[in-house]
Amino acid sequence: MHPSILNALNFQTPPKLVMFDLDGTLVDSAYDIAAAVDKVLVKNQHPAAGEQRIRQWVGNGAERLIRRALVWLQCLESKKELSGDIFEQAADKLEENQVQKYLQQFLLAYQAVPIAKTVLYPGVEECLQALHKQKIKMAVITNKPIDLTWPILKGLKIDHYFELVLGGDSLPEKKPNPMPLQHAMKKFLARSCQCIMVGDSKADIFAAQAAKVKVVAVDYGYSNGTPVQTWQPNYVTSNLSLGK
Repeated sequence: MHPSILNALNFQTPPKLVMFDLDGTLVDSAYDIAAAVDKVLVKNQHPAAGEQRIRQWVGNGAERLIRRALVWLQCLESKKELSGDIFEQAADKLEENQVQKYLQQFLLAYQAVPIAKTVLYPGVEECLQALHKQKIKMAVITNKPIDLTWPILKGLKIDHYFELVLGGDSLPEKKPNPMPLQHAMKKFLARSCQCIMVGDSKADIFAAQAAKVKVVAVDYGYSNGTPVQTWQPNYVTSNLSLGK
């Protein structure tokens, strides 16, 4: 992590713990996620949604992703457009059996090909190396199911940097609830003032703010089309190693 970021966050000494989101923060995984979603849609005699559209649905876990895909199908069928809160409310009201059917199909499709085109974002490897050299503890806190998280970390050969990895199904609550961050801080005996959360979404920022942890937002990820500055993170960057 570039020193300018730590300086901007008023860290006089290195942080004790840096927690990272995964999708849209460390890795650009949208192509492989979209490929799995489209495979399920086509399998069920629906049109493919396409990578660009599916990118807008990523960021709140696999189930939310599938719920958004199903609402999109409803909009196609009814020829009505929904957006914002109305779209999300429709996602909450879907029939549970249908959601679970498509979710399980998606998980199987994604597990089969998790990193065909998934890559680290520029600056990520250098950031992790720098923190590792400073002996700063690192954790991954993602809303992605844990069984989908490990293959990506291992496949991209960054798993060794992290002493803790929490998926969206690792604890009773996930981001934006602060529980995963609080769990990590407890494990490493770190106070909130000694920690940083790095993420790309509203869920990451809100979880950090609730945990009273300073948050660095990257502006290249999956923020559902809303600029990350909207949620008032402590710092915004386009490259974790350049600090800009």
